[in-house]
Amino acid sequence: MFGFRQRPLHGRLRRLRFTLQGWLTNRPPRTQRVYLLEIHGQRYKRVVMPDSHAAQRAARVLERFAAKGVCPSLVLERENELWVEFVEGRPLSELEPLGDDLLAGIADFFAVLYAHDARLVSTELTPFPHALETDLRFLRDVGVINEHACERLGRAAQRAAPKQVWVGYDTLDAILKNFVRRADGPVVHVDVESIWDEQMLGFGVAKAAVRWLGPRRERFFELLEERGVPGFRAYFDFVEMCFVAFWLKSSFLEGKRSFVDPRLLARFVEAEEA
Repeated sequence: MFGFRQRPLHGRLRRLRFTLQGWLTNRPPRTQRVYLLEIHGQRYKRVVMPDSHAAQRAARVLERFAAKGVCPSLVLERENELWVEFVEGRPLSELEPLGDDLLAGIADFFAVLYAHDARLVSTELTPFPHALETDLRFLRDVGVINEHACERLGRAAQRAAPKQVWVGYDTLDAILKNFVRRADGPVVHVDVESIWDEQMLGFGVAKAAVRWLGPRRERFFELLEERGVPGFRAYFDFVEMCFVAFWLKSSFLEGKRSFVDPRLLARFVEAEEA
């Protein structure tokens, strides 16, 4: 009655790739593990985090947002583990092209996230301008961009930076496979560890813009504005620059070469000089 079955949620080839990377490279290791549990006919997701602090932080996020229907429910937090509801449904990555209803479902998620404790802060009092400068220098030092490009991007960042930015909760990984449509309709964000507080609002939208929004970008902004999200669109170029520099740095360190495309940054300079 009390026994349960468990299997890794990631596929065998992906797990093998992570293991080989740990053996053969000095890239930052992936220490998180995810399992599917079956207990008495019910399914749950077990997430083994790097440490208890990471588990506590993610648990507090779920406690804030699960009741609003945009995240899985928390079942158990213990030491460095989370057990959460397994959301039954189809990832939106399997439902492309997205209809307006699914795009609206993702906008609903962001609207809930951005409505919680969002506040307007003087940009110079936040870490974001310095983080962008640091990320650009890193990309220059490792050869992703050259010195001239780094200088031009630095000037473009200064011009794009607003006097104030909205700060609050955002997701760092707004890719389609992390959104699941429940059988009864609502869209749920299932990547329980990728929602953080003290973020510059719009970071998640910036990742969506880079990865999958494409021609749906303007429509998505319309849906967000209809839901009354804070007005980060006025300085979205700055948000995008911060995200793209961070993402290129992270992709470089993780060995994701196909994502390390300096043209994603070059367009900000070209837009300023046009």
